[in-house]
Amino acid sequence: MNDGPAASLMGIALKPKRAARRDRGGDSAASVAAASPPSPPPVAEPSPEAAVEPPPRPEEIVVYWERLRRGRPLPPLVDLDRALVAKAWPDSLIVVFDQEALPRISRLGATNGDIEYTPMVTDWILTQARHAARRATKLDELQSFPMAGESVRYRLFLLPFGQGESVLCHLCLAAW
Repeated sequence: MNDGPAASLMGIALKPKRAARRDRGGDSAASVAAASPPSPPPVAEPSPEAAVEPPPRPEEIVVYWERLRRGRPLPPLVDLDRALVAKAWPDSLIVVFDQEALPRISRLGATNGDIEYTPMVTDWILTQARHAARRATKLDELQSFPMAGESVRYRLFLLPFGQGESVLCHLCLAAW
């Protein structure tokens, strides 16, 4: 049992240790080796797994779109790096609305197999893309769909371009 204050080294200045005296009559190679600094440890090569960056999260497509805007209401479609979007965010589409024709859908890259493009899902994408285009604003939508006896929930990011005539859509599975 200790009734006094706890001991602490705070506030005490420590003196550096003095180097050991060298024997003047000893081996000069040993004294040179002792005086030279140790060589740095070998640098480990990064493993291939460490060099691979994780894929961007689905939400990061909105950050990409905001960067393309550069303070403008909407970014122009020519600024879109289709290869980047295709690689970073599979299951992305461009929906283009013409005044006289049906909407055109262009897939950017491949699908990762998470999405089942049923007629209901496709209709939902087109309907939400039309809303984003008319409002000229980004949207983040969630919807559940019946698939093979269970319910699947999708998240849809809608990012308009130009004058609202085209919309970048990214579809992904949503967490419950």
